[in-house]
Amino acid sequence: MFLFKHNDWENTPEVFSGRATVVSIENKGKLWSYLSELTEACEGGESGFLLTDKKYEKQSIQKFCRIETNLPGLTLNSKKLITALYKKYGAITAEPEYEYEFKSKVEELYCFCKKISTDVGYDVVLNEDCDAGGVFKLFSLELKENYKRLLEKLTAYVNACAELLKTKIFIFLFLTKFLSNEELKLFLKHCEIQDVSLILIEDGSVNIKTIENIEIQELIIDSDLCEIFRK
Repeated sequence: MFLFKHNDWENTPEVFSGRATVVSIENKGKLWSYLSELTEACEGGESGFLLTDKKYEKQSIQKFCRIETNLPGLTLNSKKLITALYKKYGAITAEPEYEYEFKSKVEELYCFCKKISTDVGYDVVLNEDCDAGGVFKLFSLELKENYKRLLEKLTAYVNACAELLKTKIFIFLFLTKFLSNEELKLFLKHCEIQDVSLILIEDGSVNIKTIENIEIQELIIDSDLCEIFRK
């Protein structure tokens, strides 16, 4: 469980898997200001947001959180994910099951490239110390993107970030505008299985309470910046 708050807020939402934490910000100016701060915090910058564990010890927002503010443009192949993916594959090729065969295949490829360079006749130098990442880059290693439904893509995104980046909290803007009630319930169930948490940033136009059989916690910040906290 985590505690998530901003210095402006009087209330502190609790964040844990199996429940949606909704922050509904009706004041448009504050909505975009908070989003800017959250994005900065997720990139390691300073902000007014604070994340702590249940013992009130400060935790890194950059380490544990991912924010997505453009769901139609969601990609599984961000620089962070691809870097982590190459690192993962590199570690796998070093395992006993693959290490010898991988090195022998790389040696074959090196010899083939060296033959070509000799045939061409230019005075060139080939790097013999090609790492696993370099080999996989030859084949443009990427995560699958072409999902038919946003729910499927979100599920794959959560899986990849949880596995490769060790993400614990996913922050989504206007998720309820893109998923049906039934899809949202399925997505929350998947996040619970993956032991990750959801923070939904909304603008007050969707009544999250109308979604049945979903345990939620909601912090509403109205147009006058007054707070309504529903556990």
